[in-house]
Formats: sequence, C-alpha cells, structure tokens
Amino acid sequence: MDPSEMQKCLKRLFVTLLGTMAFSMTLFAGPSAEAQVGGVSVTPTRVILGSRDRSFQVTVLNRTNEETTYRVFFTQRRMTEEGTLEVIEDPQLGDKFADKLVRYSPRQVTVPANDTQTVRLLKRLPPDLPEGEYRSHLVFQAIPPENVGESLEETVDDGEIRIQMVPIYGVSIPVFVRHGDVASTASLSDLKLVSAGAAQQPALRLRMNRDGNKTVIGTLKALHISPGGDETVLGEAKGVSLYAPNATRQAIVPFNLMEGQRPSGGLIRVAFHDMEQDDKVIATAEMPVN
Repeated sequence: MDPSEMQKCLKRLFVTLLGTMAFSMTLFAGPSAEAQVGGVSVTPTRVILGSRDRSFQVTVLNRTNEETTYRVFFTQRRMTEEGTLEVIEDPQLGDKFADKLVRYSPRQVTVPANDTQTVRLLKRLPPDLPEGEYRSHLVFQAIPPENVGESLEETVDDGEIRIQMVPIYGVSIPVFVRHGDVASTASLSDLKLVSAGAAQQPALRLRMNRDGNKTVIGTLKALHISPGGDETVLGEAKGVSLYAPNATRQAIVPFNLMEGQRPSGGLIRVAFHDMEQDDKVIATAEMPVN
C-alpha cells in the first residue's frame, strides 16, 4: 500500500477509535446545588412537572473558554440499592418513563464561551394516561470539535499510533412527570456507625424505606444526644433521593468532626427532611452509642 494511503487509513482508524473511546468516557454529575462536570453545568438539578405545570426551562452554562455544542437527549436510569444510577437495559414491571410525555427544544444547543443557553420543556399527556410518577433523565452531552483527530501526523512514529483519550463530558438531570394522585411515606432503619471516605472518617450508614407511588427527595441530618440531653450536629447529606418504584436504598451521612473524634454515649438520632414539604421531617430513627 502506498504510504500516503496507509496514513489515510490509519487516520480514519484513529478518528473512529477516538470517537468510540470518547463516547464511552461520558461522565454524569450527581446531586448538588448545580449539576456540573467538566466544563458544563445545568440548573436546576431536577425538573418536577406536577399536575398544574405545563412547561419548564433548563439553563445550560458553558464554563470553558471555547464555544461548545451540546447534544440533548433522554435516557432511562434505575437506582441501585447503593443509591447509584445505572442505565436500564431491560425495563421492568413498575418502570414508568417520562420521555414520551415531555417535548424539549432545541435538541442541540451551542453555547458561547462562559455563557448560557436555555432548553425548554413542554409537558404533553395523553388523555388515557394512568396516574402515577414518570421519570426519565435528560442528558446534555458535549459534542467534540470537528478537528478531533486531525493531528494524526503527530501521533505516527515509526509505524506506531499513540492514541490520546479525549473525554466527552455530559450532565444528566432527572425529569419527573406526576399525574393524578401521587404520594409516598418514608422510614429509616438499620442504623450503623461506619468509616467512610478516603480519610475513613466516622459516618452513619442507614437504610431508607419508601412506600407509595412518588419519589422522596430531601436531606438526612444526624444528631448526637448526650446522656445529659445536649445535642450536637454530627453531619448531613443533602439531595438524597429514593426513586420510585424502588422501595429501599442504602445511604451514608458523613460526620463533620475533628480528626480522631467519635460520638460516645447517649444516642444518635437521624431525621429525613422532605425537600418538597419545606424540609418537614417525615422520618426519624435512633440508635444507642456505646
């Protein structure tokens, strides 16, 4: 094969491999005040369309110094027992998806450097839709520049190809559609003191339990109550969700204590504050501390 033809073939192979690997490295942000990863952030971190809500706007912020185009699409995800999200390969009985109930525009958005754009969501429900909560995850995924892989000449050295991994960043947020009578109750159980994080700091592990047809979202707050009745805030975990139809999940509340400190004596009380009810406490549990 002619050397120039070989180089063209290698270049095509390089671009194909690069695109495949870049797509597989798409990252998704977790719950926070602002869903952010890489150079893209999205606000709000979740969309809830109730019976009276017809439309909503999501803001996409490009924090980089270059104009970036984002592809917008829905995906389906299921919460695991550990509270992480995984892509749904095979829908199960009880799964209710929102992607067919929500139209959005545009499907692709170009955001100037350090600027914002909006994506509009419009709820459209069929007349015979069964009541309940429907959820899908809206993804904002950066599209790589057209010149990705154009500098193959610099990667060819004595017939070898050096492949540079180029991650494509993305953010996903849950979109809920609630139709008809939706409600849930929550409880907390199986409290246990553990060590968590890289520093192995004290933390509280527990099980969240949900009953009903609606997701619960809120904050877990842990207190230490001394034998004399004095209360000390140990820590909190914000934006904790238990997605329907799941009935349970594990959760961790990290403690904000000085190094070497651990609660001693008395008891630990943990409370779940419902974000959608003005932080009303809807579940509590206690455990003694030896």
